[in-house]
Amino acid sequence: MLLIIRFINLFIMISLFKVSSVRRVIALFMAVLFISVVPSAHAHSLANLSETQISSRLNTNIKVREITSDIEITIKAGTPIDFKTTESLTSKSLTEGQAIKLKVASDVIADGKVVIGYGSIAKGKVSKLKKRKMGGNGAEMEIIVQSVQAVDGSSIVIENAKLFTEGDDKKALAWGLFAISFLFLWPLILSPLFVKGEHAIITEGTVLSGHIAQTAIIKMK
Repeated sequence: MLLIIRFINLFIMISLFKVSSVRRVIALFMAVLFISVVPSAHAHSLANLSETQISSRLNTNIKVREITSDIEITIKAGTPIDFKTTESLTSKSLTEGQAIKLKVASDVIADGKVVIGYGSIAKGKVSKLKKRKMGGNGAEMEIIVQSVQAVDGSSIVIENAKLFTEGDDKKALAWGLFAISFLFLWPLILSPLFVKGEHAIITEGTVLSGHIAQTAIIKMK
């Protein structure tokens, strides 16, 4: 736009001054040449600058991709893994289906890399629970591990990681009291029914083993 304005000013100046036709033609020719050559050089410069910038950005992107590219490591199905409880679990306070947390007891390594680290959080639940009952019956409890977190934050499904325990029963005591009551103390014949077994308890730090349920891909930096 600036060049066009300059051309118009030059044309007006040539028209105002009394010059020969030949000089007018020469002046107009020089003005047209100036307008056509300068924008072309300017555009060429911009094109070169644009190419340099594009090349620089492409090189930068390639370097960034090389630096941040992930390494994929496969954990095969059936890979063994150990867990341990983080607190004491008791049938007295737990309910069937209740969620629990455990931790990985040792590193899981694949292709020379730690893919599931020691202390990683694992999710589990109380899969079975029977409270202690009268008649000397002890409580029963089973826990299972469902999944664990890998080093990339992904969730890995676990199978066959379960632990069953039961509280001590007191059936012998209950039946002994029943026999004594039946023979000698009739008013106390029903007392054995109020004898209960012990609660089922899994102590803190108890280890249970399982396996990776299905092959998984772990992405590492």
